[in-house]
Amino acid sequence: MFSPASLRSAHWTISPDRVDDFTGRRKLINAYFTSPANQNSAELSSPSFSGYTYSNSVSLIIINSTPDSIRYVLKGPTSLIENVTPCKTCIKYFGVEPTYCPSGTEAKLEIEPGYYEVLVESISDNGVIPYKGKMNLRGGHEYTHCFYILTSQNP
Repeated sequence: MFSPASLRSAHWTISPDRVDDFTGRRKLINAYFTSPANQNSAELSSPSFSGYTYSNSVSLIIINSTPDSIRYVLKGPTSLIENVTPCKTCIKYFGVEPTYCPSGTEAKLEIEPGYYEVLVESISDNGVIPYKGKMNLRGGHEYTHCFYILTSQNP
């Protein structure tokens, strides 16, 4: 179980009903995935199952347990860009990763079920390697994606 953290984030959702915004946001999301800066990304694991929802939508909780702002980009049935603020009390881990997800800043998204591509990158530190992955999220499920920084350099 994760301790509560404040919900501080901002996101854009691409909705087929908003055709005027759709093309620009879709291009922006595609640009993140094709950016040369993100081509040497590490493989991102799928989020952990953390419970059930009371609807057919997917509840996705992003926990930013880093001192950096992170950008979480989803491309799929619901495409969006979520900027999650840094955790002011979080640290970078040296050599050994935590055994559980540390408390951090949370963002909770309600999205459509389906197959997604995801990109996660640090907004505030260019030295952090971005991560990309693919995931299939089932309706009626809640998932948690936890992020922390593990470094081989002594802080």
